[in-house]
Amino acid sequence: ARGAPPLLKLLAADGEADNTACTNAAAALLGLAASPQGKQAIAASGGEAVLVAALASPTSAEALVSVAGTVQYMANGGDDFRDGLLNAGAVKALVGVVSRNESPVAQENALAALRALCAVDRGLREAVENGGVAPLLGLLADSGNNIAAKIAAILWKIAEVEEFREELVRQNGIEGLIRLLAHGKGEAAENALGAVCNLALNAACHTKIMKAGGALPFVKLLGSVNPDTQVKSAAMIWNLATTPANRGPLVEAG
Repeated sequence: ARGAPPLLKLLAADGEADNTACTNAAAALLGLAASPQGKQAIAASGGEAVLVAALASPTSAEALVSVAGTVQYMANGGDDFRDGLLNAGAVKALVGVVSRNESPVAQENALAALRALCAVDRGLREAVENGGVAPLLGLLADSGNNIAAKIAAILWKIAEVEEFREELVRQNGIEGLIRLLAHGKGEAAENALGAVCNLALNAACHTKIMKAGGALPFVKLLGSVNPDTQVKSAAMIWNLATTPANRGPLVEAG
């Protein structure tokens, strides 16, 4: 843990250090952050600010993977580490990593970190205010099931807040979530269902959900082995059926 300060100094050299040295320092910090003592050492050395700066201006793709992984460990390490990252501007930097598409592994690490930070109201608000919805939905369309599950979990949290639902709708989030609901598996489909259920709390979304093909996936999910999924699907169908124009298509879907 005593190695944290020199490693952070290398990472913060901003072009003055050899790229290989910076990449190696980032990898070493990732190893440190895997332990509670390592996280403490990084935080005690002002590491959150250095890590956030490195997310925005990585020296290499390999360094970006390590830095995003370190931030993921820190974000999942408890409230103090999470607050330190939020104070350092981590949400904006993580949204940038998701948007830039420099490395799929770095994106996955960034998504996991962003999910942890969005567990608190401040992080969730910053994700939306820093333009996070559009890149999340863009990545959702081209992702495998594991990454899609992480993205849908963040979108589910966003959709819990009434004032943020409009942004999800404006960015065609309903269409993307219904596609995931129809074709995703396990956690990805469950998270998509949670997000769409929250969006459906706004009656104005009912028509858009139906136009996006929402009826059939909801009816199919009534046969899920997961009781919670069954409950959500039944509630969703009931909610959609409060709009008279939706009743016919719901009956046709089974």
